[in-house]
Amino acid sequence: MRRALDLRFQPLVGNIGLGIALFSFILLVPLVVGGVYHEDAVELAKAFVVPFAVTLGSGFAMWYYGRHSIEQMREREAFAAAGYLWLLMAAFGALPFVLSGVLPNGIDAYFEAMSGFVTCGNSMIADVESVPHSLLFWRSLTQWVGGLGILVLSVVILSRVLGGSLLLVKAESPGHTITRLRPKIRDTARLLWGIYSLYTLLGTVLLWGAGMDLFDSLNHSMTALATGGFSTKNASVGHYDSPLIEGVLVLLMVIGSTNFYLHYEALRGRWRKLVRDEEFRFYLVMLAIFTGVVTVDLLVNTRYGLGDSFRYAVFQVVSFNGTVGFFSTDIGPTGPVQWPGMSLFLLVVMMLIGACTGSTGGAIKVVRVLILFKAIRRELGMIIHPRAVIPIRVGGQVITDKAMKSIGVFMILYIMVFLVVTAVLLGTGANLASSLSASASALGNVGTGTDLAAGAYTFFHPVAKVVLILAMWFGRLEIYPALMLFFPSTYK
Repeated sequence: MRRALDLRFQPLVGNIGLGIALFSFILLVPLVVGGVYHEDAVELAKAFVVPFAVTLGSGFAMWYYGRHSIEQMREREAFAAAGYLWLLMAAFGALPFVLSGVLPNGIDAYFEAMSGFVTCGNSMIADVESVPHSLLFWRSLTQWVGGLGILVLSVVILSRVLGGSLLLVKAESPGHTITRLRPKIRDTARLLWGIYSLYTLLGTVLLWGAGMDLFDSLNHSMTALATGGFSTKNASVGHYDSPLIEGVLVLLMVIGSTNFYLHYEALRGRWRKLVRDEEFRFYLVMLAIFTGVVTVDLLVNTRYGLGDSFRYAVFQVVSFNGTVGFFSTDIGPTGPVQWPGMSLFLLVVMMLIGACTGSTGGAIKVVRVLILFKAIRRELGMIIHPRAVIPIRVGGQVITDKAMKSIGVFMILYIMVFLVVTAVLLGTGANLASSLSASASALGNVGTGTDLAAGAYTFFHPVAKVVLILAMWFGRLEIYPALMLFFPSTYK
């Protein structure tokens, strides 16, 4: 029995260690940014070189321990690896914040790093404009890597064993269809990286041309595509007050919220697959409906005119539905215009729905909501025609009863976790509005502040911060892989 456990523990540790060792090299990238902006060499070394050495050494030691069984990982180890990898990435990613003195409190630094890697965007930094360029870039890089990079990196790590690589993809995205863009999984990973990098470069150029400086353009392009929401400005995108910049970011956020398989097909000239995709069409219809309702609500109940109502509505709808969390204006209680309750409620609903499958976004996902509506329509039809056989189809494929049960259980579990997190936050002294918005934001990986406004989370009780960290982690892994790590049977 002991030997069987060791054989399972070693490949788990070995694969996690290999991932951490490879991840460590991105800690060197901010050194270039710090050099460009003439930051102190000693402070740069303390903030990034020391964490690089610690991360690389730890990853190598773990890999060395499990090197002989690294290709023996089974499904249970793959799910555990996905969960633990995120926790350790955030732990090592927090070191630059601690050692630089930007966030000397360990919980706050871990919160910031976890928020980055899960592309949440909630922050513990009250004044981001006072943070050195290298640390600002590190925040954006954690989101860019977390948006697509860690999943792709995991695939590359395990691509020597085809089954192992697919298992880890399933662990990251349970219940989703796994589509290979190339016969070899490593080629698929490279292709996704290429598309991701191409869009990042394009977004940077467009934002630069729209009026941002080059540094801000790169950072916002990275975090928009990653649906992360970290900004280099305290007022988020509202700092620029530019419809042109907001328009470019809306495009980038929609791209990040869409299935990357469809991007691949579109870039090959197969636009019809994008247009015909049922989830994508439903996503666009939702954006249109929510934008229309919020526009009318703002027009009727605020001093905004039609132009501003539509401008702010479309940006916030795309931002919240795509789990990004950028703000083009302060919509909170201290903002220049108090948004109506209807609009704020719809934003919370969109935070829970989230982006499309196969995207960098989080939350419940559009396809599950689409299937739920189809299931409701089928039940109504069977009331009228009790003997009718009415299958549920998405994209021409019939959704089995087993899949329907799995989706239903997931959505119930998602709401339950949301309610539990909210209850814990209330128990630590937070008010109802802050608890609801923070819980939805963390679980859906949406980078909003409290009360649906841009702002730091520093006032939360340490217990609340830990719970929100777990909620962000649960949300990124879509609950199941994270939850199973708490069951003793997982390790038996």
